[in-house]
Amino acid sequence: MKKIDQYFKNYSNTYFVAEIGNNHMGDLSKALELVDCAKKTNADAVKFQYIKPKLLVNKSLFPERVEQLKKICLTLEDLIVLRKHCDDIELDFGISLFDIEGVEEANCNLEPDFVKIASSDFTYSDLIQETLSKFDNVVISSGMASEDEIEKFFSQYGQQITNLIFCYCVSLYPAPIENLNLNNIKTIKNIVDNQSLNIKLGYSDHSDSEAALISAFSLGCTFLEKHFTDDKHNKEFRDHNLSSTEEELTFIIQKLKDTVISLGTEEFKRSEEEIANKAI
Repeated sequence: MKKIDQYFKNYSNTYFVAEIGNNHMGDLSKALELVDCAKKTNADAVKFQYIKPKLLVNKSLFPERVEQLKKICLTLEDLIVLRKHCDDIELDFGISLFDIEGVEEANCNLEPDFVKIASSDFTYSDLIQETLSKFDNVVISSGMASEDEIEKFFSQYGQQITNLIFCYCVSLYPAPIENLNLNNIKTIKNIVDNQSLNIKLGYSDHSDSEAALISAFSLGCTFLEKHFTDDKHNKEFRDHNLSSTEEELTFIIQKLKDTVISLGTEEFKRSEEEIANKAI
């Protein structure tokens, strides 16, 4: 059973994603290296982005942006190689999709363990409906979304949801900790708790603070995503400087595991070792 399926069946307390995104800079060899590095951190999954530049950007208005994206994006064939490699090393494989054509191709060729809809597409109803119809495990980020838009999301798509991870996110790159306002998660949790659906809360982090991830978990986000790189000082692409390295991500994931252990159970209880002290 894949880790994402164990997570949705409540066999595991947390699910951690190393978001490689486009930090491979369009180099398949580098992408494979990053997957292997992510495996060493004890992450549950890696995630990539399947961007078709001609469909994401209006070439007549932004021709330079289209050419720039072509240089840093992986092809479908590259992603098929990465998907197989993740299977070989027992690491879940996720993908962000940005257009209907990509949804169809991912469904037919990649069979990802989960797919993600980016914050920028939170109100892109055609993409959301097509994604929910094709995939069981869907993640959606809610950066920039208002409380009303979040409530509308569930009223509009609730009947189509099988397994959903609803991610709190702050759409700043990087996101200063003073702009995170993680208490917003409490409001989202109240909205989610009113749904009779299999929904998990998540947090996609764009800050450079390990405390943000631990705080989000303590507020109820059990799906956690962090951008991942092998060189956070690389200035060719903005995501590197808000990403964690192998050493940093290993530390964060271990801290998360320690947090889970320290929280214990919902039931009020004392350990046998502590009770024994009463007799002293």
